Amino acid sequence: MIAHRTQAKAEQLLDRLGEIAARATGENLFSDIDALRHGVLTTAGQWCYLTPRLWRAFEMLEKHRGSPVDVDRLAAAVWPAAEPYAENSRRQLVLELRQALAGTRWAVKTWRLDNTAYELVAGRPGD
Repeated sequence: MIAHRTQAKAEQLLDRLGEIAARATGENLFSDIDALRHGVLTTAGQWCYLTPRLWRAFEMLEKHRGSPVDVDRLAAAVWPAAEPYAENSRRQLVLELRQALAGTRWAVKTWRLDNTAYELVAGRPGD
């Protein structure tokens, strides 16, 4: 049991180090993300294409992967300053993003801090 947890932690650390190296070199580490077409690969091998608004939210969360993103900061990345939005639009956006990512290895985790925050987490298929 302990060896399994240690191995899982080591794999997570190696994944994270690979992500950092990929960002530093500008490589697309994740073969399950198509940034050009705003798509995410499902575990069934089909592409799920996100709307521009959902893609901006996904991109913001992916850029800050490993850290919760405050809901106001997420909203600022998704909606231009001149574009008004209702308060419940932020919750609706995250709900729609979660629904769109269902069946992929990506999920959105909610953090309840001083203000609500969200984090993009990745798992391996079947986790």
